[in-house]
Amino acid sequence: MSAKIFVSLIHFSFLVGYWVLVSALLWHYRQYSLPKDKARWVIGTFLFFAIVLTLLSIMILFLIDWQEVLKMARY
Repeated sequence: MSAKIFVSLIHFSFLVGYWVLVSALLWHYRQYSLPKDKARWVIGTFLFFAIVLTLLSIMILFLIDWQEVLKMARY
């Protein structure tokens, strides 16, 4: 299995776990917060940054030359 496929599988499995945790946190917040809570804007901000960071991590993942990283790690 090539390094890029292996790293991609690990990265995307981490992202799935991350989004399961984010979904659980947001569900609990919506379920147990007061309907007129003025701090509900935090949900939108949190989701925005979570999506931006997820997209950045995927872009950086594919920009790295993993074969070169493995060669450097062997020295």
